[in-house]
Amino acid sequence: MTDPNIRHRRQLAFFCAPPDNVSAALSTFQCAALTIIGREIMATDSCRLTISEIAERAFVSPSSVRGAVKVAKAHGLIEVADDGAITTRCDEWLSRMMDCEDAVAELEADNADRRED
Repeated sequence: MTDPNIRHRRQLAFFCAPPDNVSAALSTFQCAALTIIGREIMATDSCRLTISEIAERAFVSPSSVRGAVKVAKAHGLIEVADDGAITTRCDEWLSRMMDCEDAVAELEADNADRRED
């Protein structure tokens, strides 16, 4: 049986959907982290979650989050302001994420319950 954390990461990674030039450079863990970042950007126009908060939500390590941010930034998918706020100008990525929003929201709700246990 697959570990629930592994299953969660794989499901989040599936919904990450960055442009192909970025996704080729990301691991499953990093895609899971970018999904959390992308959802936060969609909800509030920027992601101000800490590295630890993103890692906890994605069930990945903080180093995976830092790696995802580094790759996404290098490929122009995201921008990180001096205050740490993460934004994107990649409408294609946000559009792909919006197409999956209901499924990701359900997945996050199920896994929030698991984190509280």
